[in-house]
Amino acid sequence: MDKWKRQDINNLDFKELCESFYYYKRKMGYGPAAIEEYDANVFICIFKDKEQLISNWEKINYMIAFRVQKRSEIIIEKSNFYFCLFVNESIGSDNKSRIQGNSFCAKKYIFEEKLMNEKEYLERVDARIFSLEIEKTVGETFKINRIELQNFRRYEGNLKIDLTGKNKKPSAFTLIYAPNGYGKTSLFDGLEYAFKGEVERIVDLIKSNKDQPLKGAIYHNKNCADKPAYSQIELEDGRIIKRNVASIKDGKNDSRLNQLGKNSGLNIIGSTMDKEKWNRIILPHDKIDTFISAYTPTERYKEWMKSAPELEAERENFIESYKALRDKEISLEKIEKEIKELKKELTKIEKSKVAVIQLGKLCEEYNALAKSEDSLFFNETKSSLEIYNNLLNKIAKRIRYIKGEVLTSYDLKLEQGKNIRNGKIRDAESLEFELKNVEDKKQKFIEQKDKYRKFVNIEKDIKTIEEKFDQLKKKKDPLDTIYELGIERVEDEKNRYLELNKEIAGIEKTEKYFELENKKSEKAFNDLIKKTTEIQKIIDSKEMLISIEEKIETISKEKKNILIKKQDIRRIKEAINKFDELIKLKKKESERIDTIKIPRNISELSIIKWAEVESFLSNEEQMQLKTYENCWRELKKELEVREEIQNQENKIAEETKKICELGSEFLLNHREQTSCPLCKEPFANWEELFERVNRVGKTTEKENREKRQLIINHINELDIEYEKFYNMFFSKKENEQVKRLDQLIIYEREKNNKEIQLGNLEIEIDSLRKKIQLNEEWLENQDIILNEYSMEEWEMWLENKKVECRKLQLQKDELKKKIEELHTIRQNNKAHVEIKSKQKESIIDNSKLYSMILFLMEKPDEFDVGFERNSLKTSIELLRTEEKKKRNDLMKYKECGQIDEMDIKQKVSECDTEIANLQELKKQACIFENFSPEGMEKSINTWEKEKKNYEAQLELLYEMREENGARTYFEKYTAICKKIENQNKNLENKVLQIRKVKKSYEIEKNTLEMKLKDYFSQTIMNEIYQKIDPHEIMKNVTYHLNFNEKDEPQLFIEVCEGEESSKEVYRPETYFSTAQLNTVAFSSFFGRALSTNNLPVKTICIDDPIGHFDDMNILGFTDMVRCILEKQDCQIIMSTHEEKVYQIMKRKLDPNFYNTLFIQLDNSEKVIWNRANC
Repeated sequence: MDKWKRQDINNLDFKELCESFYYYKRKMGYGPAAIEEYDANVFICIFKDKEQLISNWEKINYMIAFRVQKRSEIIIEKSNFYFCLFVNESIGSDNKSRIQGNSFCAKKYIFEEKLMNEKEYLERVDARIFSLEIEKTVGETFKINRIELQNFRRYEGNLKIDLTGKNKKPSAFTLIYAPNGYGKTSLFDGLEYAFKGEVERIVDLIKSNKDQPLKGAIYHNKNCADKPAYSQIELEDGRIIKRNVASIKDGKNDSRLNQLGKNSGLNIIGSTMDKEKWNRIILPHDKIDTFISAYTPTERYKEWMKSAPELEAERENFIESYKALRDKEISLEKIEKEIKELKKELTKIEKSKVAVIQLGKLCEEYNALAKSEDSLFFNETKSSLEIYNNLLNKIAKRIRYIKGEVLTSYDLKLEQGKNIRNGKIRDAESLEFELKNVEDKKQKFIEQKDKYRKFVNIEKDIKTIEEKFDQLKKKKDPLDTIYELGIERVEDEKNRYLELNKEIAGIEKTEKYFELENKKSEKAFNDLIKKTTEIQKIIDSKEMLISIEEKIETISKEKKNILIKKQDIRRIKEAINKFDELIKLKKKESERIDTIKIPRNISELSIIKWAEVESFLSNEEQMQLKTYENCWRELKKELEVREEIQNQENKIAEETKKICELGSEFLLNHREQTSCPLCKEPFANWEELFERVNRVGKTTEKENREKRQLIINHINELDIEYEKFYNMFFSKKENEQVKRLDQLIIYEREKNNKEIQLGNLEIEIDSLRKKIQLNEEWLENQDIILNEYSMEEWEMWLENKKVECRKLQLQKDELKKKIEELHTIRQNNKAHVEIKSKQKESIIDNSKLYSMILFLMEKPDEFDVGFERNSLKTSIELLRTEEKKKRNDLMKYKECGQIDEMDIKQKVSECDTEIANLQELKKQACIFENFSPEGMEKSINTWEKEKKNYEAQLELLYEMREENGARTYFEKYTAICKKIENQNKNLENKVLQIRKVKKSYEIEKNTLEMKLKDYFSQTIMNEIYQKIDPHEIMKNVTYHLNFNEKDEPQLFIEVCEGEESSKEVYRPETYFSTAQLNTVAFSSFFGRALSTNNLPVKTICIDDPIGHFDDMNILGFTDMVRCILEKQDCQIIMSTHEEKVYQIMKRKLDPNFYNTLFIQLDNSEKVIWNRANC
């Protein structure tokens, strides 16, 4: 905020009229276009409420005018007074329009807000009036110094307009004023034609008149249609962009595209292939007028996309994502249509369901017979194939149940009932009496059976006691024998026997150990003898020693040879690798030379690859080749020019011939004529004049033909020279190839020799290795294994063997001594065993004693003979007592011992059968409510009636089951329902797919919209729109993309109250006036132009954009232009047909303070129009 400076003013008067009042001066005249500084006067007035504002703003405005503005002497400062009114509520659109529309003294701005402090008020005002967020121009661009038009459109002759300002540099802002009809639009047409080679407005006009094509002069001035016409621009660096207008051919016009030449600016503005890029900086009046109202959104989309080639990828993604979405939507519509058709078909089927109704009636008849829990429910209005199938399943189950269970049970009950009714027992009392008699009889037989079982059990017990008695007696007998022999004697003999066994076992164990040791010693002794003999054999045999030494020397020698040969192999491999690299290098050089080419024809020299050729040719040869290319190009150009001249002269010759024929005819009829009837040139006589007329054109034609032939001759000569150069080049290339091929053959031959040497060496090494292996194997067979096969190692091995031999001899003597000792020990052990064995046999010979010893040996050590004998004696006494008791019990059941157990069992079984029959009868009788003759008769009658009812139900069920017409109906119905269900699923899937694709489409759409907003700088567009301030509510402009019913992309420009507003957006063409629509269009175009950074010429051309602006809009527009001049280094050329606009902008953008230029076409030193110079 360093540009702002607060000013002292008497606030007493103002304080009565408002809450706060501030007066600031803001330094102006900064930026690329500024020449001299000046001040803008800003007055900030804060009101308590809208009533205070409405009541007092005019008084404050007059006070500012008479106290401050009146004293200002500089016109530009007087023109830049700003009165900013702040109030914290809405004052209404009418009041706002009335106050802001007041042009007296200062430009008014109403802010319906209240801020925190003075600094915030300054920042808010600075942003609203003096700031414009535009980027500085990127890269090198050039401005226009001068415009020149020759016989172009409105301008007959030559028109030159100088666009330099007072500082002799191209003006940053140029305003051209002239009333309508003075040629402003023709001037801008000339600029567009120079850049693009066409005027889009005229191209559209020609296209719209295809049925009646426009003829004659379109870009030419009508009065100079046969004269050269062009549009020329001179840039600030002196370079020229010049485009000639095509000549007018018979029956045609001059709208053909005329390419620029290299010296005419082609290298500056580029090819016409991307001419649309210039639309970004050219704003014709008709486009501004029709952009919103006349242009369709589709045309607007095409217009903007043509101007944004960098957004091609985003545009393609947007289109493709929409196509994908549209395909899905069409598919969805198709499915919805199919569902609708299926529902119609379903309605038709529902109207014809007689069989279903009949089925419902049968269900009702059946339900009238059946119990409520067995009812079959079937509603024909809410039925389906599934319900019908379920009904048939229930019917089938019911049939099976009635037929298989119910009727069978009734048959069984009736049969049982009749059998009981016809039986002996016919009431419940008789049945109970008979059952009790049989059960008592059964109980008596069971008691007899129990007594017999007791008798048998006692007999078994006595037998068991006798067996135990025998077992105890057997155990006691050996104890009695020991007692008889004497317990101590038997114990002593047992111990002595065990001791003898132990001693004999110990000696035998020792014998086994000594026997094993003896065997080991003898084996070791024999091994030592064998080993000593083998070593001695080698040591003592001179022939063997010599043979071994020869083998070792051979191995050592051959290993050294292998090492030498390996070194040779390594050297040869290195040489082979080197030859491989050289061969590869030569091949690569040969391939590179092979790729070096110059064209066979000189006409193709322009496509030559100089990077390849330069490395092959000498500097002189390169210069020669470039000379050929330049000469060919110049000669070709001359030939084309000569042919163009020839074509024109042919036309002229044809016209001249016609004229001459007419002239000849005239002269033949007027022999007195001695001067040319056209040019009035005098001749000596009629004959000379007639001969001259017949000779017209022939001289020129001959001269032109000679010049053309001369060029062709030069071209032919150049072709011959180039042919020689080409042959030289080809010969040189072949020589180089031959040299490299010869070198390659030498390298490959050397490489082959090395490879042969390598193979021979590898064979020799294999032979040496086999020889070494045979010798090593022979030595290993002789048990000679050395770490290294050398004589030193061999002598060491031999000495070690001698030492080993001496050690083995000592070991042999020790083993021999040991064997002798073992033999003596074994003899002693054998004698001792024989003594002990005789003592053991003396015990065994006494059989009675030996048996008792063996008996005791089986017993544990703690076994007490006396205790065990007494214990057994007591047990025997007890068994005798128990046996006596059992025999007494046996006498009680003696009379039962004659009973036949099988007979008793038979009788009990017969009673059980009789009881079971009676119980079954009792159970069967339960089927009767009353087991009596009358009750049985009643139950049987009831069962017969119920059985008939079930049989009737069964008939109805059979009939329902056979009703097949319902199935046909339900199958069709279900099939269509299934189709509808499937289509509904497809519908759901399509809806999900559409959501997904729509999301992708929205992303691509938003991306393109954002890219458009960035590319064309929506921020700048909005700032321009807000600075001009055409509408009291709608303050923001935005872009919106969509597609129409023909699936064509559209671009909508919409307005709303504020940025990112949550309120509704509006299409301006529906609600805005013509001036407001022009402001929206101009803001869009101008924002796009200002954001353009990749053009070599940054000159924005605007043809009469503010024709419908009121005074306040003009002031806002001028302030906006001033912001641009202070921010960006660009050039703006604008026209207007209103003098008021011209005067206001000239006053606020004074050329003394900014590099601006204001031109009146009909009266300006900057405009030179030479009408005579056609």
